Amino acid sequence: MNLYRLFEIQLVVAFALLFPVWCFSQQKVTRADFEQTMNGWREEIHALRKILSYDYMYCLEHEADEILARRLTHIQRGNAYYLKGILQAAELYRESPAQDLFDYLQATRQRITDTGLFQHVLTVELALLEHSNLKGEERLPAILRIIPVAQMCSEHELAAEFLREAKSIAGTLAPRMEEYLKRVPELVAAWEKEKHLRKLGEESGTLPLVRLHTTLGDVVIELYENDAPNSVAHFLDLIQQGVYNGLQFYEVIQQGWALTGSPANNGQSDLNHVIESESRLETARQHFRGNVTLLAAHEGNHSGSVIGFCRVENLGLDGVHTVIGRLVEGNEVIDYLNKSLILNTQGGYEPNPRFTPDRIVRAEVIRGPATPRPVQRVKIEIEGHDHQHNHRHHDHSHHHD
Repeated sequence: MNLYRLFEIQLVVAFALLFPVWCFSQQKVTRADFEQTMNGWREEIHALRKILSYDYMYCLEHEADEILARRLTHIQRGNAYYLKGILQAAELYRESPAQDLFDYLQATRQRITDTGLFQHVLTVELALLEHSNLKGEERLPAILRIIPVAQMCSEHELAAEFLREAKSIAGTLAPRMEEYLKRVPELVAAWEKEKHLRKLGEESGTLPLVRLHTTLGDVVIELYENDAPNSVAHFLDLIQQGVYNGLQFYEVIQQGWALTGSPANNGQSDLNHVIESESRLETARQHFRGNVTLLAAHEGNHSGSVIGFCRVENLGLDGVHTVIGRLVEGNEVIDYLNKSLILNTQGGYEPNPRFTPDRIVRAEVIRGPATPRPVQRVKIEIEGHDHQHNHRHHDHSHHHD
């Protein structure tokens, strides 16, 4: 891939490799704040163009690494400005709708949807709807856009609120949506439980941590050794063996997961052993956004080396694959991985013709388990497809849609 293409992908796909905490400041946003943010973004774009068109093209060989490091810094700063600008524009528009803010949010909405920044998509959609002056049936298209995004973000009470409004307008709902409304209390309770468990894990400060250095930045995974003990021990053992070093994110779905851990990039593990799946243990965690899962192999009874990063909530995977941990740093890195499958105009998925896979450069354990445990393995004795991971349970659409 030439340098220009590399820059293009990173600028279009990776909007927030370093998402700053100050994006969530409670201070009231002013027009001057928004303009300052956008000026900062433009300055970073200008610096990147200079690097692309001059610095890298005419540098000496020993200067290349330093120049590429500067390029990454400018990309990260530009991404941070970009996302901060989206949140500021949405807040300003809600307080005082103006045409230029409307145009900006409209133009931004599709781009962040394509990238998979669903929490930001939800913020933009709600801001646009609040001042749309749409009534009755005119509101339906916007409502129907918001509902699946809210579901993917585990905002089930909000999704239910809009579903009831859609029913009042249309007079009826599809049976699966009526069934979803009945399940909302259960789904809300499940998410509250997950948040509580995450808080307990964070407060304990003892759960194992691993770091994946990727081509888009670092991610840190906190491992649920108390909920899936053998799966976590297995994963840690594979990292120590260097199994994940250099492997691609070979399947990245716009509204689904990101998969890695297959040397042949086809779902096969290439191990001489597997482990018993722990997906049906009483302690098994659920597939919420940010969780990391060890995929099922051998018709769902075993697991190998393929892992999946949940980019959205998908509880339809529960009982099939084993959740082994969650991202505590780098959710945005997973969001901006180049997508292998993208939505088409008919609402289905098709291969991305511009797909260039990102990869794990190196994986390392940065905090081991308090009490290391031996891995309980199952040796593979047959040849052929016995390493093939069971993808038949994965629905590329969101499970509530």
